[in-house]
Amino acid sequence: MNTKEKIDYISNWIKDYSINNNVDSLVIGISGGIDSAVTSTLSAKTGLKTFVVSMPILDHQILNERGESHIKWLEKNFDNVFTVTVLPEIEA
Repeated sequence: MNTKEKIDYISNWIKDYSINNNVDSLVIGISGGIDSAVTSTLSAKTGLKTFVVSMPILDHQILNERGESHIKWLEKNFDNVFTVTVLPEIEA
């Protein structure tokens, strides 16, 4: 099985599992790391409504920027991706 076939297989498995369990949308947290990037891309490829949740960490600006960059890429490449940003509470 080549890479494209593996990607399609996993994405189809996610879609089939969701449909068989009456799930019509997916929610993926975006950290700026490789795991969330791969998972969110595979989820977006299902065609199901995919909510990507950005949860910026105050002292990890590089990861935050990488996550935001990936979210922009997802939004550009998939019409079924919707972004939610959860901002950290800052104590006064």
